[in-house]
Amino acid sequence: MTKEQLAELLNGGDRYIGITKGQEYIAQNNNLLVLFGYYDDSIKIRGVIHDNVDAILGGDYLLVLEGEMYPDYDLENTYHKTFKNKLVQIPYTEDNDNNPRLVRAQWRPNDIPGLKWHITSKMPHASFTINEGDQPYCEGIVLDLDEISGRKGIFVNKNAEKFIDECIEQFQADLSEQAKWQLREAMTCVAEIAKQETKEQMNQWNDPREKLPVWCQPVEVKYRRSGLICFAIAWISYGDAAGIIWTIDGTTRTIKDERILGWREIN
Repeated sequence: MTKEQLAELLNGGDRYIGITKGQEYIAQNNNLLVLFGYYDDSIKIRGVIHDNVDAILGGDYLLVLEGEMYPDYDLENTYHKTFKNKLVQIPYTEDNDNNPRLVRAQWRPNDIPGLKWHITSKMPHASFTINEGDQPYCEGIVLDLDEISGRKGIFVNKNAEKFIDECIEQFQADLSEQAKWQLREAMTCVAEIAKQETKEQMNQWNDPREKLPVWCQPVEVKYRRSGLICFAIAWISYGDAAGIIWTIDGTTRTIKDERILGWREIN
């Protein structure tokens, strides 16, 4: 699932829920990061990072990826290496507007009356709005960490990366640098093709009359409502007389079994 598709799922949600467990499961499995404001003092981060960041009345932040160095803004000439993806607050005195990893959280933005939180970023992102009642409360964002790190589609599987490195290591005594480079490119291409084929298989819709998902496991469903084709994250349970109940994740709403056109695993 892309950041745009996840943002579409999140759009129109309730501020007290923000993101459901099923939606967070989607984000985790697609290396996506969801950020939205909560009350007046924090940013919730969900997906590939699960954290809450202090943000009293807003602030500027730096996204740091695993293994990267970032400056200590309190100690001169001091840097830290992070062992996990994280969001680090940046003092307002820094030249933040030129920072390519900037995330800005604005509390009650002057240019959007009525909105409590406005999250923006210099990084490629998709926006969504969550509501308080029938009024917009926060405009949050979804980031794709694969796009940010510049490794989209390459070595997403750490085991594949390790395997290729070990193979190259075995041959390095007999191969020229050019040959090793060509071998790495070929093996990377093969790994990418295998990953794409697996993803295509996972994206196929299952007919619920032929196959059902695991009980109480969130899946993506396609269903018909009022003449429209709709999509949702839902899970099944069994009702009276062995009937099947499809419940939309994060709600008490159900979908009639006969309206379900297909389902597929979240990936």
